[in-house]
Amino acid sequence: MRIVHVVFFLCCATGALAQTHRSSSELAQAARDAMAQGKYPEALDLAHRATLKSLGDLDVQFVLGRAYLLNHYPDSAWQVLKAIVDKDPKYRDAYLLLANIELERHNPGEALCYIDDGLYNYPDDKEFALKKFSILQTMRNPALADEQGQALLDRYNQDTGVLRTYIAYKIESAQRYTKLKDFTRAAYEYRKVLEVDPVNAEALQGIYGLQVRTGSYEDALSSVNSALVEHPDDYSLLMRKMSLLQELKRYPEAIEVLQHILKVYPADAKARQLDVDLRMEAGRYFMSEDPYLQFQAVLDKSPSNREALDYVINLASARGLNADALAFVNRALHYYPGDRALLAKKVSILESLQKYTQAADITRQLFLGPGGSLYRDQYITLLEASGRAYMSDLAYDSALATFHDVLEISPAEPAALNYSINILSAQKNYGAAIALLDKTLRLYPGDEALLLKKAGILQDDTRYGDAALVLDTLVQAHPENTRYRSSLVDLILVQGRQMMQVEDYDAADGAFTRVLALDPGNTEALGTLINIELARGVVDPGPLDSALIVADLALSRYPDSRDFLLKKASVLEALHRYPEAYAITDALRDRYPYNAKIRDQYIDELLSSGRAYSSQGQPELALGEYRRVLAVRPRDSAALMYAINILNDRGTAAASAPADTASLDSALALTAQGLRFYPGNEYFTLKRAVILENLHRYADAVAPADSVAKIDPTDAHRDYADYLRSKTFRNALGLSYLSSHFDSLEAANIATLHYVRYSKNGSSFDTKLNFAGRAIGTGLQLEEEIYYTHNDRWDSYIDAALANDNVFPRIRLAYSITYNFKGGWAGELGGRYLNLDSISVYSGVASVTKYFGDFYINARGYLIFAPGKMYEAGVLTARQYLNNKTDFLYGALGIGNSPDEFSRNYQLGQNLGSQTYSIGAGYQKTFAYRNVVNLSGTWYSQRLAPGRYRNQYDLMLSYLRKF
Repeated sequence: MRIVHVVFFLCCATGALAQTHRSSSELAQAARDAMAQGKYPEALDLAHRATLKSLGDLDVQFVLGRAYLLNHYPDSAWQVLKAIVDKDPKYRDAYLLLANIELERHNPGEALCYIDDGLYNYPDDKEFALKKFSILQTMRNPALADEQGQALLDRYNQDTGVLRTYIAYKIESAQRYTKLKDFTRAAYEYRKVLEVDPVNAEALQGIYGLQVRTGSYEDALSSVNSALVEHPDDYSLLMRKMSLLQELKRYPEAIEVLQHILKVYPADAKARQLDVDLRMEAGRYFMSEDPYLQFQAVLDKSPSNREALDYVINLASARGLNADALAFVNRALHYYPGDRALLAKKVSILESLQKYTQAADITRQLFLGPGGSLYRDQYITLLEASGRAYMSDLAYDSALATFHDVLEISPAEPAALNYSINILSAQKNYGAAIALLDKTLRLYPGDEALLLKKAGILQDDTRYGDAALVLDTLVQAHPENTRYRSSLVDLILVQGRQMMQVEDYDAADGAFTRVLALDPGNTEALGTLINIELARGVVDPGPLDSALIVADLALSRYPDSRDFLLKKASVLEALHRYPEAYAITDALRDRYPYNAKIRDQYIDELLSSGRAYSSQGQPELALGEYRRVLAVRPRDSAALMYAINILNDRGTAAASAPADTASLDSALALTAQGLRFYPGNEYFTLKRAVILENLHRYADAVAPADSVAKIDPTDAHRDYADYLRSKTFRNALGLSYLSSHFDSLEAANIATLHYVRYSKNGSSFDTKLNFAGRAIGTGLQLEEEIYYTHNDRWDSYIDAALANDNVFPRIRLAYSITYNFKGGWAGELGGRYLNLDSISVYSGVASVTKYFGDFYINARGYLIFAPGKMYEAGVLTARQYLNNKTDFLYGALGIGNSPDEFSRNYQLGQNLGSQTYSIGAGYQKTFAYRNVVNLSGTWYSQRLAPGRYRNQYDLMLSYLRKF
């Protein structure tokens, strides 16, 4: 039986023969070019070819995964890309495509996992960071999205692409909060945009709209004035300012702005109409007597009138005309410089205008002057307000200096201390921040908020141990405070994660164990401890028992937790307790029928179980596991291959038995299933040919064998196809030519024509016509030679021949039966009959054969009975088989005159009494399993009488063609 195992586990698309000789790198580049041109089906075909030629090249595999994705086969793409990152966790681009696939599947959580995996391997990769930012937005998780966005901004504050992404996100957030009527939060989002892009038109417009909606016209006016600094002639900004002034009843200023609009845009019809309407409205407003205007009239006549100045200042302030009030108070101070009452009014106006720094500077004068203690608290308040203003403008150094001035006056001022600590921490000046914090703690010993802040700063400074000591102090002092305990747990978790990143499993074990002491139900600690023991179990199986204990502990708290059930299944799989593992994942699969991760883990556990059973010599149990896999995923190629191999091996033991034939039929059905899912796949096609061969369906086996030879045209594949085709041949024609030379006689030649018929059970029927030309005439002999196979144990040899009287024996009959023993032994018994002229010769035959791998040895003896005498003869033959036993070399040594020696049996009656020795050698070669050529030579040395010998030299050439 001829079996060739060639296994390639790749999908091979059919294509033009011209593509066969291109390298994998050329095919991969061609696939990339096709993708760039939008020829996605062609790209997929090329990618398949590339992977066939280069099994281990991950770059080629990536091209295949991308081609699958572009052809809308996300499941196939996911399998290829997942295999890539499993083999090479640092294969960057695969993580991005896997995340995209999960986003298309509406699984943003899974997508985030792949991006986090990518960031673990490439922590500084901007594209991964941006992708994570985008996914967090998709998940509607504003807290984490804000945190990620700020981290992006801190790291890539000069990158225009990052700035655009951040600004777009903040504007979208502001618009969302506006719709929710959370105007404070919306304004905060717009201000975050202006921090990075102070002239952003959309943010400015948004803040303006919020200010108008909330009635903050003065704030809106300030915003418009700020925008006009950059764009003094902007039509929309000017119109907006004019409208605000009109709303504030500041008609003169509004008319002034409108005149500027008419100057810049003289053809604007709307502005011309507004000029009329605005003046009419102003006239109606000023028709009534207004004390404010009256006192201004007084000042026109008496600019230094103190009473009038006090009135206009107070009236302007009361009406919210702070800018006018400031102008009037400055005018008053011109006439009454240093007046403390006027200075106090100016401070109040500046504070209303949120000009805290100017207000603080004036208050300082009052504080340092007579009776200054009355202004101490106000001075401190204004300094703090000024510092906060600096902070909002990101002028941290100025803010820090301002709070320092506060502390010069009031060293224990809590707000100034707190703000200063925050600024130093934000500037990452952790040493100074901690020093100031310790000073503050001496002023306010045991202050919980300060201690908590200190722990946070120490953590930011990566001084996790010191931070943990501070938090531990708070936990010990306030055991009922869950916030402190939670903060300590979070800190230890951060430490544990860092230890996991550097694979310091012992330290990480201690950290997460401490977390469980503080928070026995902490899911991250439980899950990570299981992972630690699993990682240790790769080297030493001992920790796997600990992993199982932790998994059971987790499930005692969270009995229905999908994640912990999956982890327990993973631990059981690592312990090679596969049935227990897949019992868990099978139950989870019922609960989550559409969860691909659970299904894949279930299948992996079944496959592992099957492989374990196979290695233990239990193929039937392994087959049951693979059938379970195929019930869930009929296209699983690994399960198909393993099941096919088991069924084929079971069937080849004795393919003729019904049960074994049924196994082969089942294996054949699985190859059809594999080819249905993977058309043109080399492995399944080849296995189909092998199984059909084992079923002796050689004609059916030829087609798949030819297909394999076309898919991968190697010599082995072509040879196998030729071998199977030869099994379908039932006929042969041939010619033999024997030339015998003697040292004392003329040469004698014999030619033979053959027609051979082969049966399905391996028997052959060779009909021969032998020709021998001699001086006395032409000898003709008709011969039938049969090698008949009864079964695996018994064979028969039959030969019958009739001839005229010129050369050959008139009658030749032969029969032998052979029994094939175990261990490569065989025994033969038989008889021969020759009728030569006037005598008949009877012979008994016995032989023993032994096979040694590619070697064959046969010892045959003859007991010959002639009229009145008995003779003996023997032949020792040896062969060495080559090329799967289709070719062989052979040699023979003989003594006596055998009745089976074709070139001499017509002289047997004359030679029986002569001492004869022979030696011969030959070679048989088969081409493509159908053309058989045999060349042999034999030398006979015969003692005719004392001192008289005759030598015979035979040379024989034969050719046989099967069809």
